[in-house]
Amino acid sequence: MTSLFHNETKPEPNVTPQAAGLWAAGIGAFLVFVISFIQISNSKSSTAAIGFLFLPFIAAFAAVPCFVTGWCLGYALTWWRSPVRRKRITAVAASTVPLTAGLWILHTVSFGFGTMQEVHRIEYLDAGQLRRVLDDRGLASNKFVLGAIAQNPRADSWTLHRIATTRLPELHEPMGSAFDVLGKNMRGLAVMRLVAKHRHTAAEDLDKLAQSPNEDVLSDVVGNPKLSTGTVRRLAERGGQWVELGVALNPAAPTDLLARLALSSNEFTRAAVAGNPGTPDEVLRGLSVDQSWNVRGHVGLNRATPPEVLETLRNDEDERVRRYAGRR
Repeated sequence: MTSLFHNETKPEPNVTPQAAGLWAAGIGAFLVFVISFIQISNSKSSTAAIGFLFLPFIAAFAAVPCFVTGWCLGYALTWWRSPVRRKRITAVAASTVPLTAGLWILHTVSFGFGTMQEVHRIEYLDAGQLRRVLDDRGLASNKFVLGAIAQNPRADSWTLHRIATTRLPELHEPMGSAFDVLGKNMRGLAVMRLVAKHRHTAAEDLDKLAQSPNEDVLSDVVGNPKLSTGTVRRLAERGGQWVELGVALNPAAPTDLLARLALSSNEFTRAAVAGNPGTPDEVLRGLSVDQSWNVRGHVGLNRATPPEVLETLRNDEDERVRRYAGRR
């Protein structure tokens, strides 16, 4: 075979750059596919299954850098075995690629396992210990650690305030990892969503979170009964499917907003209003004859539903509505 190095002739090497690249691409794509499959399978998000459709593309995308890394490794090994070691600079440059990739993998694995240990440790900490975790700059910038703190029922308002005022864009986005770093947050909710849902989060911090660029975060913020009425109205005027759903779920939402959302074209928004204990009786009466069984069923489940409306629903034409109303 003619060598890559100044056309000297020598025996076929054990590893060629092309073969090493193809092997690395195949192994890398397979591992990424398997890891992504496990990650999606473990997620409890209602939209997680969509990720299965993208698995082949994710694996194919991962195969590209894996091929480059394998090719560079094969090139370096071929150069090392060559009796005439020329193009030293090219070989050294090629060697840095697999070396860098190896260091990155080592760092990622180390970071993943270290974060796993910290997340599981945080589950058992008290309020004072949680505050001390945030005093560690390295941990205070780790979204998985912050998510674990926001899930801890013992986190106090000051700790949650520190997280709510942290200016890291990734805290507003969904979380996911191949490592077990989500704790009980199997849906991968954003850190700020966890803060918005926490019972110790102060109203002032909810008002700050109402500036979030993420509509899922806004939905949880506006659904919190602690949120000021003015902010609820402002977000309601902003609109959006998820924001409207959050208002409809808020038991402290102004009744005029609930009455307006009861006329929504979105069945799930109407159902949320129907199940809201703060919804006025007259609105519940209107929703009790809604064309959607789901909406009527939520009226039947609502503890605030007037007795006469509940009795009517117990005789509804749809068996599911009758069953819901019968639970009262």
